[in-house]
Order: sequence, then structure tokens, then C-alpha cells
Amino acid sequence: MPPKVTLIIPVYNGKPYLNACIDSVLSQTYENLSCLLIDDGSTDGSFQLLDELAAARPDRLKVVHQKNKGVAAARNLGISLADGAYLMFADNDDIMEPDYVARMVKELEKTGADMLVGGFNRVTEDGKIRFTHRLTKDPWAKFRAVAPWGRIMRLDFVRDNGLRFGSYRLGEDSYFTISSYNASPHIATTDYIGYHWVDRPASVSNTAQKRSDITSALPLLEGLCRNVRPPRHISPELFDYFLIKYVVWHLTFIAGSTAWPLVSRTCEDYYNWLAKEVPDYRRNPQVSPFRPKGEIFGIRLTVWILTKSPMWLKKSILRLYGLLGR
Repeated sequence: MPPKVTLIIPVYNGKPYLNACIDSVLSQTYENLSCLLIDDGSTDGSFQLLDELAAARPDRLKVVHQKNKGVAAARNLGISLADGAYLMFADNDDIMEPDYVARMVKELEKTGADMLVGGFNRVTEDGKIRFTHRLTKDPWAKFRAVAPWGRIMRLDFVRDNGLRFGSYRLGEDSYFTISSYNASPHIATTDYIGYHWVDRPASVSNTAQKRSDITSALPLLEGLCRNVRPPRHISPELFDYFLIKYVVWHLTFIAGSTAWPLVSRTCEDYYNWLAKEVPDYRRNPQVSPFRPKGEIFGIRLTVWILTKSPMWLKKSILRLYGLLGR
């Protein structure tokens, strides 16, 4: 019997997508797989559907119900209940290739790493691939993937280092992932892709992240600084670049969907925070159209321009970005 894998899937009002997601779990070719479904107080009938699905396949599916506490708490509960050698995550509205778990186990064991990070396909609801996010072997590559899915890790590595998802409204997964990278020098990447991240514009998280009046990146960034600094197994300049890129990502993400005065104020708040917490952020050698290696050129260019430009130009660029993105 191969080593056991526990796959944790938090569920909150995901009834329309659950059958497809669970079908992709049950179709996995890996023999020793247990799926832990954490129902986070769903109110749309997911509760009953999960129980029905688990009753039909108790050999592979286990359901745990809890009052609504958020996705971070659901995943953390899953970590505490997991058993076996390896741990994986998926979201309740995504799907996986049948060989996904088997290939990830094989790749992890080949590298001997504590965690193996892969890419993903971004797909439409009817299954068409919008783009492919493939990782390289470059040191920065693992920072390009911060979602908990699309990776496999050793369960004892997670528990021995007390790795948990943060209680943040934005970036609870980034907190877990960056903390994981800092906990081990043995984090590997693979160019294999077997995970499909389904684009669902109506999702609660997608809507909330685009509104700066609801979510701010600062609690996450401050939490990462407290937890990671001084870095143990992360390059200091790559960690600081991650903070800079996160600021740029969230500003461009909200620019087209949040009222401009809020975007403008958020821009000031974020860069004032960077000036205080990362005083040399403008001089970070990774802030360049040509670095970090392994990053998409368009992202490198955007980070470089918004980092180097004065505040009035940052705001002008974001204003134009928002107008074009509406």
C-alpha cells in the first residue's frame, strides 16, 4: 500500500459545484487517498449533499461539520484531523486530473522535499483553459504560487512547524504558504500541472477581494513580517519583493472595481507602509524588468513601474488601469 494522502477540502455554500469536485476526487488513480470535507456552516444544502456523497463512498470521503468560522479555520481543523504521510488541499469548486495526486506524490518522493509546489490551469466554468500557470526551477518560482492547492506536503513537516492558516480576511493562504517556505530549505517546484482553478466570477472571495473597503492587505503583510523576519530559509530580498509584489497585485486587482477615492487612499496607505517596514524597497535588486528570474515579464514590468514611480504617477497609472479594466 502506498503512503496515505489526506486531501482537505473546505466547503461553504458550494452545492452547485460539489458533484464535479467530488467526482474528480473519486476518479483519482492514487489508491491510498482519503478526502476530508470540512463543511463550514453551509446554508445552501451543501450539508445534506456532503453527507449523501460520503455515505456512498465512506472508503474515500469523510465529512466534518462546524459552525461558520471561515476558510482558514476550516483548513486548520482539517490539519488537526488529517492522518497519513502527505497532505494536500483543494477548493470545493475546482477539479483535478485523475493522475493529479499520484503524480504529485511521485514528484515529491523523487525530490525528497518537505513540500512540492506545482502550477495550475485557469479554466472557465465550461472547461476551457484561459491560461496556464507553469512553474520553473528558479528560486522565485515557488513564490508565484501561494494558494494551498496545487501542492503536496509532508504532514509531519506541517505539524512539527506549527503551520497554520492566518485569520485574515485577505491572504490567509499566503500566510500559510510563505510561513511554510520559511520553515524549510527543502521546498521544490514541478512543471507538472494537474489542478484546474475554475473561474467563478460570482464567488464570495473573488468579490470581496476586489473591494478595498472590505479587505486590506496590511494585516496579512504585518503578520508575515512578524512571523518571517528575520528569514530563516527565505532570501531576504525575495521576501521583501513578495511584499512589494503583493501591494502591487492588490492595488491593480481593486483598481477597476472599487471607488477611486478608496483606491487612491489605499495606494497611499500601502506605500507608506512599505516605506516604513521595507525602507529600501525601491532599491531591492529584484525590482527590475529583468528580475526575478522565472516571473512573467508583464508582472515584473508592472511591479518595477509602480515601485519606482512617484506617488502622483502611481495614482495616474492605477486610475488608467481601473478605467481600462471596468
